[in-house]
Amino acid sequence: MWHKALTFVFMGMAVFLISSASDVKAGENLSIKSALDEALKSNPEISAAQNNYKAARARVPQKFLPEDPMVEYMYDEMRAGVPDLVGKPMRSYAISQKMPFPSKLFLKSDIAAKDARILYEYYREKERDIIARVKSAYFLLWYTEKAIDVALENKALLEQFATSAASRYAVNKASQQDALKAQVELAKVKNSIVLLEQRKDIVTADLNILLNRDPRSPLAIEKDPAMPDINATLDELSALAKEKRPKLRAFRYAVEKGRLAYLLAWNEFLPDLSARYEQMIMDGSGGKWKGMIGMSVPIWFWAKQASGVSEMKSELEMFRADYNTMENMALFDVKDAFTRVKAHKKLVETYETSFVPQAEAALKASLTGYEAGQIDFLSLLDSERMLLEIKTDYYKIVSDLEIAKAGLEKGVGADLY
Repeated sequence: MWHKALTFVFMGMAVFLISSASDVKAGENLSIKSALDEALKSNPEISAAQNNYKAARARVPQKFLPEDPMVEYMYDEMRAGVPDLVGKPMRSYAISQKMPFPSKLFLKSDIAAKDARILYEYYREKERDIIARVKSAYFLLWYTEKAIDVALENKALLEQFATSAASRYAVNKASQQDALKAQVELAKVKNSIVLLEQRKDIVTADLNILLNRDPRSPLAIEKDPAMPDINATLDELSALAKEKRPKLRAFRYAVEKGRLAYLLAWNEFLPDLSARYEQMIMDGSGGKWKGMIGMSVPIWFWAKQASGVSEMKSELEMFRADYNTMENMALFDVKDAFTRVKAHKKLVETYETSFVPQAEAALKASLTGYEAGQIDFLSLLDSERMLLEIKTDYYKIVSDLEIAKAGLEKGVGADLY
């Protein structure tokens, strides 16, 4: 019996270890890297763009091949009673093939390949868009949680103020109005916490959707996520955007596609080919055959083919103009995001070195002055309210900085850290 008991002990330990390991994993906070990996793997918008590209890629070999050949079988009994013909039905077998001029097939295949490359770049652009949206939602959720933490700290501080004001009122060192003001401020903070919790639920649902999770699922993120700096210059980022931005690359491929379509229009002046072979069986003896080779004659070239060349030339010029427009827009996106990153970095530094320390020092001085009877309760509440607003604004600016970084990465089309 002892070996059975030992087996149960080991099984119990294994179950405990497995459950403990799963609990640890379930309790882990979602990092920004894990969120991005999950979004790139599971986001349905990315999946749709990827499958659209795969469908276009599958069309490339189809464009390289001509139409399927036609195989025919004919049974002719009408000629059986015709004079001078053997009084038996005639049968024949035939195969025919229509063939565009070979250069047309090559060009059509190349055009389909450019279409596939365009959709591939749009698929990559969708990835960059989802990355930026995930980062924005992640840091907006981070800011909301930080704002809730600040409000909870403020709530605890106001509760201390209310207790102190009530105690001073009890010994006639403060007015009843001070105690009432503390309760009013406490009620305001409690209301703001409710609104922030509501905002947190909305942002959490948004992030869950980007990760292809149930919007109602709970989500815990890191309290202090990594926030690397971007030190590249505007010129470096602009040059990188010209090279890496997927949407700009897609427009570049569109210009190449237009050039190939223009060449194909010129090739329409060349004839298409056709061939036919037929084997006739009469009287059961066989041995009779005929063949045919033909080609199309573009006799309406001045109205049809020439107009097609003019059309494709205009489209090519349109694609080139669109590319120039897109390049300017891409450079503007980089400039705009770079300016916002630069401005928010300065604001963060100002808040860290000036505003937040000064507001904390002002609250401490006000608290000391109030306890000593040197300032009134309203001044103390003003100092407390100022610290709350400054700390909340600080976390908002930090969040805006990270969102601006995400926008800069999207504008460039590449990871910058």
